[in-house]
Amino acid sequence: MSDMQSLHDDEIDLFELVETLWNGKWLLAIFTTIPVLLSLVFVVFQTPVYESKIIYNVDSLPPFYEGEKASADFQRMFFSKKVFETWKKKNDNLSIIYTDLARTELVDGFIVSKDDDSRLAMLISEKKLGTYILVKTGSLNTLNDFYIYAAHINDLLTSDYVMRAQDELNIIEARFEDISNSSETIIGNLLAIDRFIVAANKGAQVLSLERPTRPAKTSPKIALTLVLSALVGGMVGGVFVLGSNVIRKRKELVSAG
Repeated sequence: MSDMQSLHDDEIDLFELVETLWNGKWLLAIFTTIPVLLSLVFVVFQTPVYESKIIYNVDSLPPFYEGEKASADFQRMFFSKKVFETWKKKNDNLSIIYTDLARTELVDGFIVSKDDDSRLAMLISEKKLGTYILVKTGSLNTLNDFYIYAAHINDLLTSDYVMRAQDELNIIEARFEDISNSSETIIGNLLAIDRFIVAANKGAQVLSLERPTRPAKTSPKIALTLVLSALVGGMVGGVFVLGSNVIRKRKELVSAG
């Protein structure tokens, strides 16, 4: 019997809860609408952020280098101010400048690291996508300029590796006058180096660069922002309506007593 009574009371409480919220529907509407309107104004005046990726992978290497070495060298050259300025002098018609990709900035006479949000280009490494250049822009011209610059770095890297491979080849040939009598390891390295040089001369490069992905808008996320604003506003409004009802009932009890 007590269980039936408890179930009956719960049903009554639930009914009263729904009735209280329904009676306060206009307050709920106000509490929901105001944050939605404020969020909408915020979203409208916020500068949109776009992101695009230039994915690259190690493609051709001499036998004495690993993929990690190639990625590290590409990153070093990509962010080198000297390399960029030399390239920019020959491509002054392109829009990007060194501060667009610089990892540091001068603040009050001190060099400090830039926040990720203030950097236009970054090198990212992920398990799923691999390595790529993240470019925060919706401008296709700017994106293409970054691709051209990345291709230039790839050309420099390939030329540098070919020179190093040629030096290694000369060293081996100088030390071993009769290659035919050398060990299989030496001959294998010699052939691998020679294959790399021949492939590079035919157009192979250290890295394979993919064309930039279409710029995707990452913020503001209008739909998500409005939905969250409505939910938060509705929750606050519900607490206010229910709390006001409790206070009203207590006052009535006090007055009746």
